[in-house]
Amino acid sequence: MATEPNELRRETIRRLRQELVDDVEMANNLLHELNRYLDQLRTFAPELLRVEALPDNPSTVSVLWRGRAGPI
Repeated sequence: MATEPNELRRETIRRLRQELVDDVEMANNLLHELNRYLDQLRTFAPELLRVEALPDNPSTVSVLWRGRAGPI
């Protein structure tokens, strides 16, 4: 354990830097996930609009999604 004032300062600065690095990494991960979500939304938006335009017949929707995700 650091006992001298200079060692305490260095240890405090090291911990603060590590926290800053961790915060930046978390922010980058969040931005990556948001970008991935927006890309997926952009890719599937036309398909979602087509599905929303279908009549309220559950069998029609079921058949459309069965081909994409496998058996329901």
